[in-house]
Amino acid sequence: MKYNLRDLLLTIILFLIIPLFSCEKFAQDDAKKNSLNEKDSGGEQTISHQTDNGVTTKNSSVNIFEKYLSSLDKIPLPFMHSSVSTVPNISNGYFDLGFQKFKLQASYKPLGLLYYKKNVAIIEYSIADNGHALFVITYNAQGNKVDSLSLYSKSGANEKVECTEFLNISKEFKIQVNDTTYFWNVDERGDRIGQIINKKSGSTVYQISDNGKILKGVSK
Repeated sequence: MKYNLRDLLLTIILFLIIPLFSCEKFAQDDAKKNSLNEKDSGGEQTISHQTDNGVTTKNSSVNIFEKYLSSLDKIPLPFMHSSVSTVPNISNGYFDLGFQKFKLQASYKPLGLLYYKKNVAIIEYSIADNGHALFVITYNAQGNKVDSLSLYSKSGANEKVECTEFLNISKEFKIQVNDTTYFWNVDERGDRIGQIINKKSGSTVYQISDNGKILKGVSK
């Protein structure tokens, strides 16, 4: 069989071009597959977690937040408490991985779920010098923090002053914090002298809005 020069050149060109098309097709298919995988994941952040038996699992941030919420018990309303009271055991079986990820830095444990609607409100607490410090934190449905509030911001004591706060949260999520402050004279060593010389009382009201913002109301 005889080949002329034209046929020979055509054969060589086809031999060189066909592999290039195959490589390009493979790259396109691979890019398409990666794109579909990203779409299926919804762009959610994943977190690796090693269980007690050494098995590493991956959970999305949203799934961890939902599991954390489902582990919290709802706080009965109206809820009344003071800065010198013990904290009731409401959410003993909480999901610790979720708490550690979404808590305030100062928090020790979650008290419970205040509400879960289009956004979320949780109360957490920590140990303070003269009792407990309570915090309310609001989140959107994806677990992003919207707002937070220290409920006992005035509480504390020293030789001259002692302040106690009293909390009342209504069914409408109106937060009222009443405070009472006592004053003493002290001697040169810093010890209190005699009886209380003065007493002041105040009240601050907050309202959790529909978008999760905690709005300060009347203070007197």
